[in-house]
Amino acid sequence: MEGVVFKDNVCDIQTQTRVVRDPASIDRWCLDSANASFAPAMSFYASGKDTKVNRDMIDRHRAAWLKLAEQGDICFVIGVACNPEDRHIWDAIRDSRHRLIYVNPSDGGFQQWLDATGRKFATRWPMGFEDAIPKLIAESR
Repeated sequence: MEGVVFKDNVCDIQTQTRVVRDPASIDRWCLDSANASFAPAMSFYASGKDTKVNRDMIDRHRAAWLKLAEQGDICFVIGVACNPEDRHIWDAIRDSRHRLIYVNPSDGGFQQWLDATGRKFATRWPMGFEDAIPKLIAESR
């Protein structure tokens, strides 16, 4: 889509979403210049950004995350920085009472977040995802 301008819209595009899991298909789509004007859906979760494409789907994902964050016994956060501005993620984790395991070779702001929020029952595993897999499996049982 090129040469199109939207102004003062809450949601610019609302359409059916097709989930693709095949890496080769994803690569082809991303490299196709016809798709250059579309950002990945995850970019719309960033702090301060409006949800301009498929807002209904994104809102459903956010609602599902909040529900799951309340219900779980354990939550693994793997390989992401602990950015308190990502309130749609970190507020739900802060308010939950499940065990929290933060998997990241670097602290990524996690200890500072723990100190600021007073969140209990939290552990950091200073390793990457591949090294954490056996521990993740063991802790999940």
